Amino acid sequence: MYIQITTRCNMECNHCCYSCGPKTGSHMGMSTYKKALKLCENYGETPFLGGGEPTVHPKFWEFLGLALATEGGMGDGQLALITNGKRTRDALALATLAKRGVLSVELSVDSFHEEIDEKVVNAFNRPAPKPWGGTDNDLRGTRIGADRTVYPQGRGVDCATVDKGCVCPDMVIDPEGRIWACGCKTKQFGTVDKPEIPSDYQGDCWKEREKAELVEAE
Repeated sequence: MYIQITTRCNMECNHCCYSCGPKTGSHMGMSTYKKALKLCENYGETPFLGGGEPTVHPKFWEFLGLALATEGGMGDGQLALITNGKRTRDALALATLAKRGVLSVELSVDSFHEEIDEKVVNAFNRPAPKPWGGTDNDLRGTRIGADRTVYPQGRGVDCATVDKGCVCPDMVIDPEGRIWACGCKTKQFGTVDKPEIPSDYQGDCWKEREKAELVEAE
């Protein structure tokens, strides 16, 4: 379940599917966040902390700790997030946690992003050794390349090459606590205070699902 803890970012990339930036956006409050985590537990979902840039949230590390303490986090590498790596100290700390198997972290680096400290890129590219030898259990990753998928939400719609898919087929909880069927944010499933998640929810893009159902009906 994608918990969008902030819609603020320390970059302002042209391909941003949520139109995030340093001058606009909002942070999720603690009360809303705790309810979002509880919702994840109730539905057996693993929290994915998203943004914006998650690390710009003033309570990011406190939020991360709470997520790791939930039944869905468990500190077993399942809890995940993506960072742009601009906050060097935070990014290096996240790479270390990922190396130790505490959580899964991806570093997003492509032609749209600003340059970041090379130490961060190296930290995410360096293999993590297994306690018993080998390096195939690394939970870090680096998304690199100008051909990265650009989604038709937010500022991304103005890019030259746009994928027709959905930026996030899973449920999304925004900073205000509204629950959305997917990243398109066109179908709302209530709020964290009053969830209205349908029993037949399948974890797919709501718009694509409705299209398929219309075709089937015809």
